[in-house]
Amino acid sequence: MKKLIIFLCTGNTCRSPMAAALFESGLTAEEREQYEVRSFGLAAFGGEPASDHAIETMEEHGIDIAGHRSTPLNRYALAEAELVVCMTEAHSRVLLQVGVEPEKLIVFDIPDPYKGTLEDYRRCAEKIKTELKKVYDRIRK
Repeated sequence: MKKLIIFLCTGNTCRSPMAAALFESGLTAEEREQYEVRSFGLAAFGGEPASDHAIETMEEHGIDIAGHRSTPLNRYALAEAELVVCMTEAHSRVLLQVGVEPEKLIVFDIPDPYKGTLEDYRRCAEKIKTELKKVYDRIRK
């Protein structure tokens, strides 16, 4: 059974889908056999598409997220997760309050580009790529 890695943001239309897609694109074939990568939002409405700028930014990285639909975080996914990658400290605090073990969490510091410019999304993607080193280091140690 694959180990689940969750990327978590607020609405699941910008940061976490981009982070999950960028992370998955950097996995080796062997790692893809070992890990399932999903994204969720703490306050997501289910079924929303990724934002246009998120889709365009990922296209610039050769990644297609046009089929992404937002998913609210649920307790089943949380219980299954090997790792939960939070886009901000605030997201991790919510999870700690509901009893998620601190060692399951990795925290990024990614400002929300929602309703920003395409350039804001590009900057966001670059910051995500830098922060992803924490996740690769954790799974490859």
